[in-house]
Amino acid sequence: MSKRKKYSVEFKKSILNIRNIRVEDAPKFLELQQRLDKETSSMLLYPEERNINVAEIKKNIQMALDRNDYFVIVEDKNKLLGYLHAERGAYKKIQHSLYIVVGILQEATGNGLGTAMFKSLNSWSITNGVKRLELTVMTTNKVAQHLYSRMGFKIEGIKSHSIFSQGQYVDEYYMAKIL
Repeated sequence: MSKRKKYSVEFKKSILNIRNIRVEDAPKFLELQQRLDKETSSMLLYPEERNINVAEIKKNIQMALDRNDYFVIVEDKNKLLGYLHAERGAYKKIQHSLYIVVGILQEATGNGLGTAMFKSLNSWSITNGVKRLELTVMTTNKVAQHLYSRMGFKIEGIKSHSIFSQGQYVDEYYMAKIL
């Protein structure tokens, strides 16, 4: 992964660094994903759907690193608090574009982690030839929408009834930022 500016944020009186994920982070990353699946309905998977093991996570991380994706984690002592993975388009015509997935534990929200990860992503994107950042967000997730809007993302469209969660259909916004 290309060099990038270092970002950090204060959380519970300690300074957290946002750093590139490494293959050896796989066990902690799987734990983070499983915890996010349990504590929020805003992530795509239900907890019982995440049938993946550490070996598969290692393989997925290595593939992301090989593709030159942007993939960072936020660590507090020996625990992961969040991540941002921006996957580069697989084909030449869309390699200028990154699709973003972000997750932050509820205990760590509201402390600038999301803002810091997106600022770091912006810097990295500019130096790595990325022109478009895109994501989807449930229309019910106002906290995430607020973060994305503050970071310069605009709503481009609506995916009607794209998610079935907690017994009801939920729309998603397509959001993007042109660099």
